[in-house]
Amino acid sequence: MPLGIHTDRHGEALLRLKLGSAMLSLVICTSLILSLAPRLWP
Repeated sequence: MPLGIHTDRHGEALLRLKLGSAMLSLVICTSLILSLAPRLWP
């Protein structure tokens, strides 16, 4: 039983890590697009 709980906690942490990295990459892509937008559309 404790092993299952530990696995669930690990899965939750991994899910949060994936979600955080996805949001971080989204923010980076958005900032890159916003910084390149004036060059693409003068």
